[in-house]
Amino acid sequence: MQQDGPHHTVTPRDVVEFVITETCKGNLSQAFKFTAIPVMKQGCHKSSTDWTQRMSWEKSRVISGVPSGPFNDYAGFESMVRSRYSALLDTEGFRFVGDDSSWQSKNGLEKETAVKEYVVELKTEKEAHYLIKFKLVYDWLVFCHLVVSVSVLSADPSRFFPGTGEQPDMDI
Repeated sequence: MQQDGPHHTVTPRDVVEFVITETCKGNLSQAFKFTAIPVMKQGCHKSSTDWTQRMSWEKSRVISGVPSGPFNDYAGFESMVRSRYSALLDTEGFRFVGDDSSWQSKNGLEKETAVKEYVVELKTEKEAHYLIKFKLVYDWLVFCHLVVSVSVLSADPSRFFPGTGEQPDMDI
C-alpha cells in the first residue's frame, strides 16, 4: 500500500491497520496520504485535486457522508499527530474492538461506500492502554475509504485517576 496509495482494492479495515502501523513506525507521510481530502480542495479529476491539504483528525466531522472541518498541510498534520496522538507513535500492539469486518456492511443492510467507524485498543510501549475511534468516509476520486477523524475515547484510568489501577493485595 505504500507504493500504490489509496485504491479500490483496499478495505476500510486495511486503511485503519495501515495508518496505525505506519504511524508507529514514524512514517507520518503514509498516514497523511490515507487521510481524507477537504471537499473544497477536491477536483473532478485526480489531476485537478489539491493533494497537499488533508482533514485535521482532531476537529473534523462527517456531515451527510462528507468530511467537514479544518484541514492541514503536511507540517500541520505532523504537528497534530505528535502533540495530540502520541499514543499512535508509541504503539506496541493493537486490536480491533467490536465490528472489525472489512466493509462493515451490517449483513447487507449498509452500503460499502457508507461512513465506517472502527474502534481500536492500543497498547503503548509504556504499558498504557487507549481506545481510539477512527472514522472513515468513501472518497470517489480514489475509490477508497480515507480517515476523517480520530478520537481518543479512553486512556489508562490509573494515569488520570490515581488509585483506580491494579491494587496490590493487602492484609487487613
